[in-house]
Amino acid sequence: MDDLSGILQIYNQGIEDCISTLEQDLKDMSFIRSWFEEHQGCYSVLVAEIDSQSVGWASLNRYSHRCAYDGVADLSVYVERSFRGKGIGTVLLKELEKAAKTNGFYKMLSIH
Repeated sequence: MDDLSGILQIYNQGIEDCISTLEQDLKDMSFIRSWFEEHQGCYSVLVAEIDSQSVGWASLNRYSHRCAYDGVADLSVYVERSFRGKGIGTVLLKELEKAAKTNGFYKMLSIH
């Protein structure tokens, strides 16, 4: 499974389980491709893998288009159902914090 397929599967689990997102409708590959195109440069996407399987992902997202918020990132962390509670989200969050600092963000927040 490639990273985008894994991200899509895990994101849809989050929608189905009503956790971590305000979305209600399942997404398709077209949505994920478009989302991924927006996550270039400073807006990082990290994928956790075990034995070549995507088991979680995290991203830095644009918080606002207002220039006063250029140093602020919204964050997302999702973990595959069967791997929740095993520390994967914690590892992803720590790595996301490093990526945020490297990319010049001074604040991360989550509004989900």
